[in-house]
Amino acid sequence: ISLSDDNCTALLNADMFLESPQSCIVADHFEFEVRSADGQTVIYSRNASVTLNYLDVGGPYMITLWAVNATGGVLNVGMGLFTVRDKMPPVIDCPEDTIEINCWQQDTYTPPYTDNCTPAKIKITKTDHKVTDNNCADPLIPTTVFRYIDRTYVATDASGNHSAPCNVVM
Repeated sequence: ISLSDDNCTALLNADMFLESPQSCIVADHFEFEVRSADGQTVIYSRNASVTLNYLDVGGPYMITLWAVNATGGVLNVGMGLFTVRDKMPPVIDCPEDTIEINCWQQDTYTPPYTDNCTPAKIKITKTDHKVTDNNCADPLIPTTVFRYIDRTYVATDASGNHSAPCNVVM
């Protein structure tokens, strides 16, 4: 089950696991329970639907489905396994123009970024780095500029999804 790109959720319901809900025409409704793969820990108990989010990423999880008639009697039981995945990569807000930073920021600057699921667990990596010191030999570089730094960043979220590279000139 993949979490959505926009809000990092997915609605878990019995229809996701039934091959043909119409074949259980006598069932009034379906209920399910989600447990850890070893069956020991109940994660969601006897629900008709559950909204999953980033806290549920992982698995495998074991699901037990009950086809229930109008009086509450169990008509049939099925079991299965599933995993929950975040497949949406983080996004770096890459500046289009050269940015100005202070000298003390040249080693710590990172561009702003967002992630649909786990923004607090983003790792920013410098993948390429080129420094040009201003020796005043290039008339196109203002004398107030100490150095140009051309650096490429990639963001990786907790699920291992990688952003597109972001090239920043400082």
